[in-house]
Amino acid sequence: MTPCRARQNPASSLASGSPAARRGAAAAGVQHGIRRQREAIHQDVRGTGAARQRREDVGHPVAVEVTGELRESLQVLRERVRRPRRSGEVRRLREKILKTLESELGDHEKNVLNPQRILWDLREILEPDDLLVSDVGAHKLLLGRFFRSSNPKTVIISNGLSAMGIAIPGGIAAKLNDPQRRVVTLSGDGGFLMSVHELETAKREGAATVNLVFRDGGLGSIRWKQEARYNRTIGTEFGNPDFLDLARAFGIPGFRLDSPSDLNSILAEALESKMPCLVDIPVDYSDNPYSPSAK
Repeated sequence: MTPCRARQNPASSLASGSPAARRGAAAAGVQHGIRRQREAIHQDVRGTGAARQRREDVGHPVAVEVTGELRESLQVLRERVRRPRRSGEVRRLREKILKTLESELGDHEKNVLNPQRILWDLREILEPDDLLVSDVGAHKLLLGRFFRSSNPKTVIISNGLSAMGIAIPGGIAAKLNDPQRRVVTLSGDGGFLMSVHELETAKREGAATVNLVFRDGGLGSIRWKQEARYNRTIGTEFGNPDFLDLARAFGIPGFRLDSPSDLNSILAEALESKMPCLVDIPVDYSDNPYSPSAK
């Protein structure tokens, strides 16, 4: 294991150095929404002086370079760095951000539901310590924007690994690890169908997870990328089985959310179940901040 050590970076003198350096740091701060100039701590497993080379990449001067294993380095930093108080300015900024997000929610249609609003309402229904395991797809992008996690370790996302199909098996593992904790998984229909067979595993192992599926009959995020780059789509649409019939085939409870007002009652019933459950949620992704038409 590489011992953890820190050294002052000579490049940090730019923070109070030449006028040109100060203007560059200030411009970077404005670009990233940072009002006052900040210095960074750069962590790397090798002491290569990378912090000096990446000063422009991070957008502000690097004050200290920490060399060592990531886990050990973060433990040392946690002990030594004071946690700043949440100022009134930060609280006001948070309230402003929440108002902006709420204005982007949109409305439900007659036959399909607005995924942003479903995610917003889901946060209000779940307890702060309930665990949400997200699959990968269009819903994940919206989840990261509209689901306000309040406690650490309550939302699991594979993120850059882009592991479609992770939600159901990930939820099983989480439930078996902590049987008393309420576990909800969220998938698009594409990722769900990649690991749907694990519903049998969940039933056999007694992992009573609640599995939400946003159904739109397509690979949403791939569709957006194709539309943005080629102005057309190919191979992104597919048909789905009847998810209620599918749940019955696996011998587990199934629900379909036909009205947004039913979300609370359906989730309450599913969360009280002693068996894994499947909740079919028809959604429309056309009105969202990530589609090319919204740019």
